[in-house]
Amino acid sequence: MTKRLEITDLVAGHKTRRGVVQAVAGVNLEIAAGETLGLVGESGCGKSSLARAVIGLNTPTSGALSINGDPMDMRRRGNHARDIQMVFQDPYGSLNPRLTVQQLVEEPLTVHRTRSKAERKTFVKALLDRVGIPEAMHDRLPHQLSGGQRQRVGIARALSLEPKILICDEPVSALDVSVQAQVLNLLVELQREQNLSYLFISHDLEVVRYVSHWIAVMYLGRIVEIGPVEEIWSSPLHPYTRALMQTTGNDAMGEGPEVKLNSELPSPLSPPSGCRFRTRCPLAIEKCAQEVPDLQENGKGHQVACHRAKEWSATVSAAA
Repeated sequence: MTKRLEITDLVAGHKTRRGVVQAVAGVNLEIAAGETLGLVGESGCGKSSLARAVIGLNTPTSGALSINGDPMDMRRRGNHARDIQMVFQDPYGSLNPRLTVQQLVEEPLTVHRTRSKAERKTFVKALLDRVGIPEAMHDRLPHQLSGGQRQRVGIARALSLEPKILICDEPVSALDVSVQAQVLNLLVELQREQNLSYLFISHDLEVVRYVSHWIAVMYLGRIVEIGPVEEIWSSPLHPYTRALMQTTGNDAMGEGPEVKLNSELPSPLSPPSGCRFRTRCPLAIEKCAQEVPDLQENGKGHQVACHRAKEWSATVSAAA
């Protein structure tokens, strides 16, 4: 299957008053054409920093990105704007309050000098109609729309340059539950129609399960587990993944020790040595403090970075 987006050894950080935080610490991910990779983890684990580094809002310290096998120039990310776009968490803050709905969606086409003026008008009208914004609303300003309508406009704007990859950073977390379902269904339909690839970031595991084909679990800048969505859902092999799943009341998991996230996330300014989760893990041993666990294949494309994953896997399999 075609690899639409490849992220290789990506490292990215940002400055704070207390020092530099390495929010993304050597991440490797790939997304196939027409598929969704869901990225989950607690607030502060680096999900949004990864998204911003991929889209070009932050410049990575090191690593590589490629689209359809072609390397992306980290210094001239604007050249790839037509390949990859972003849907932001806040549908109001991400829209220019002085522009009408029509102008907001048409603006990227004007900037990139795509299509004639008449063609732009026709194209934007059709695109807005497709995402559920009727023509009567095309001359309205963002504050005259509901939250769900604003996010639909944000999706239309992201699609105006006809990209093949969308980075969706908590795209429904600011919406009411009933509206969330409508927007999620729209994203799923658009993916099927246009063969889009999504990097879908959320703290809501049920939402991620609904839209994703694969799930990657991030903790303090590192990917600790990745695999097909139902494989991760039924057989999480990293203690951190299990702890996240237990907060959802997931009854599909196999047997295994209970893991509770009682303590706070360690400071990203000085993460623990070895396995970064060890200070909160009931299974931690001395090796966990000394060696950084690599992602290891566990079958069916399921990878986990845990020194004790094999013995845990055997326990879960025996119980099942």
